[in-house]
Formats: sequence, structure tokens, C-alpha cells
Amino acid sequence: VHYMRVRSYCGVTSFSQWDTIAFTTLPPCSVPKGFLASNVDSNSANIQWDTATNVTAWQYIVDTNRSAPLLSNSGIKTVTNRYHKVTGLKEGRWQYVHVRAKCVMNDSSAWSLDSFYTPVPCRKPQLSMSNLYSTNAVAGWPAVNTAYEYEYFLGTSTTPPSLGTPIKFPYLQVTALQPKTSYDLFVRCKCRDNNVYSTSDWAILEFVTNPPLGVANVNNAVSMNLYPNPAKEMLNV
Repeated sequence: VHYMRVRSYCGVTSFSQWDTIAFTTLPPCSVPKGFLASNVDSNSANIQWDTATNVTAWQYIVDTNRSAPLLSNSGIKTVTNRYHKVTGLKEGRWQYVHVRAKCVMNDSSAWSLDSFYTPVPCRKPQLSMSNLYSTNAVAGWPAVNTAYEYEYFLGTSTTPPSLGTPIKFPYLQVTALQPKTSYDLFVRCKCRDNNVYSTSDWAILEFVTNPPLGVANVNNAVSMNLYPNPAKEMLNV
């Protein structure tokens, strides 16, 4: 509480009685505190901050600029609640959140500053077969930017497995295959971006091994001519 006293000055020795007015100053319009970002993914997040007395609204903006925004910035939003979902963010970026309080009598606080990181999503690899034979095959894929390792599973069913065998490099040679047999190769990525860990969906590559390539141990009692030997697509008898 403050008191203001006023009197009239009528001359060097002539004054009126004091008139006293009491008034109470408003509480400070404090900078918002307690910022929290949750459910952060590659392009969205939930944000919130603590409540405060004397606040009628808040203003906030989320962008990739660390500096406090100008009041003319069209991206500033004025809201009356403290919980918001922000979308349309860019992956692999630090997002800066500026919040200020709007208080009674058009008072306002300074901008607070906080941040969170939107990770690059863990994308499944793009598989291709580089070499295919009757009993072995070599598959590969472009390295995924945030992958620290991969998992693979080789089977004869199109049902995705629950676990795979870890490998470090973006290629794989599988051996001991059966000739002229259908196989399904599953590969997925294990990713880490700014200490955010995630796993991609399985990528699947279906292939059929080639028939046997050579002819051997022909019974000499049979009169037979086979060519060419080795054969790849056609064998003449």
C-alpha cells in the first residue's frame, strides 16, 4: 500500500490541510516459468508452462530463431491457456520457444526462452539385391543418416519378425540358401539423434534364388550331351 498526500500552497506561510490518497500497486508481471515440452516427434510437440497470478493472457512463438521476437512478428500467438500442441515443425532442428505474460492494466513481462529438439525420424532402409546366385545373395541399401546399427531377418514368410540379428554396415551377404527357393529378407534401422533413440519399420525384400549353375557327376553309362556347362538360364540336353 502506498499513500500520496497533497495540499495547496497559497503563500510562504499559507497552506491547506493535507489530503491523503491510498493506493495499492499491482503485483509484478513475471516472466513465465516451468516450461515443459512433451510428446516430441519430428514435426510436433506439446508445450506448457506454469500459471501465475495477475495474468490475463500469454503470448508465445515457436521458431528456429534464438533471439526474442519483435512485437510485429505475425507468428506470435495470444492465448489464455498454458497447454498447446505445436505442429508443422522441421525435423533435425532446435526449436526455440518464447513466452511472455500479459497482465492487468496492459502490463507485460519480458520474454522467457526455452528450447527442444525435433529429431530426424528413423526411416526404414531402401533394400536392393546387388548379387543373386543359387546358394547365396548380397543385399544392400543406402546408409540411413541417423542409424547406428541395423537388424536383419531372413525367412520364407512375409510376416515381420519381432527381433533380428544386429549388423553395423548397410549391406549383407546371406549364404547356405537353397536353389530356386523364395526368401523374404527383413531389415530395419536402429537410430539415435541427439540422444533420442528410435526404431524404424521393417523393410522387406522378396527374392528367388537361381537354379543350380553347374552339371557334375553325370553317369558315364548314359550317352548324353549337355551344354553349355556351367549354365545360367538354359541347358541343352
